[in-house]
Amino acid sequence: MELLKWWSEFRKDKAVKTDWLHRIWNNQEIRINNIPVFYKRYFNYGVQTVGDLRFDLNNIDSYELIAKHIQKTNFLEWTTLCHSVPLDLRTAYHNPDHTALYPSFKIDFGLFDITNKKSKVAIEPYVNAFRFKILNSILYTNSKLYQKSVTLQMIFVLSANA
Repeated sequence: MELLKWWSEFRKDKAVKTDWLHRIWNNQEIRINNIPVFYKRYFNYGVQTVGDLRFDLNNIDSYELIAKHIQKTNFLEWTTLCHSVPLDLRTAYHNPDHTALYPSFKIDFGLFDITNKKSKVAIEPYVNAFRFKILNSILYTNSKLYQKSVTLQMIFVLSANA
């Protein structure tokens, strides 16, 4: 949980471009029938951010602009998508060049672009040992320690009485 909190704060403080906050697809704030949206045809064409929906134009003009390039689209689908974007996202962002923008962070040695990086998982020896203990049921939890202490007390009492 602390790692997620740190990542959230890091992202807010270090983001050079926050355009990725305004992605359309699978955005929890942009929903149709209470389900996040993903239209593959629009995505493949390059419609990826709120600015790509061209809120600077009226709905008919923006549809006609997109309909020239995307096959099998209709005005109802386009309008539904546009109206599913909350007002605060519509007014807060505009991307006139219609290019996909990716998150990047400014850090000490320059610009860090996460799209060029791959995730690596480092497993420390203590994490490996912890995982082994859990998988083999040899991790001493409070209940197991209590059971052991009761057993040892009974052995001690029996040996003292003998």
